[in-house]
Amino acid sequence: VESKMIVMFYEGVWYQLDLNIAIRRQSLFFPFGSTNKAGIRTLLITNETQKEIIKIVKENPGITQSMISQRLDVSRQKINYHVNSLVANSILNLEKQGRITRLYPTHFT
Repeated sequence: VESKMIVMFYEGVWYQLDLNIAIRRQSLFFPFGSTNKAGIRTLLITNETQKEIIKIVKENPGITQSMISQRLDVSRQKINYHVNSLVANSILNLEKQGRITRLYPTHFT
């Protein structure tokens, strides 16, 4: 994963733009020196399934992808796709315990 950092000035505000070349789905940029990156980052998630996954993981830290797929009545493959995206964007953390993978919200989610 190649990452490029761009700093720009627009309408009186400095922005720091972090481009993640491998993903190319979502470019995150925050006002320079911003302290509320968690709130901004979660606002950038527009997919309803991902929002529901985040809500479930916040309410039930350590939940598995199978449990989420049962609650949302969605295939495990679809949940896995969205979870991988959320992990890549540092919204969720994975913790493997043997064959079981548990999901936890990151400290700022």
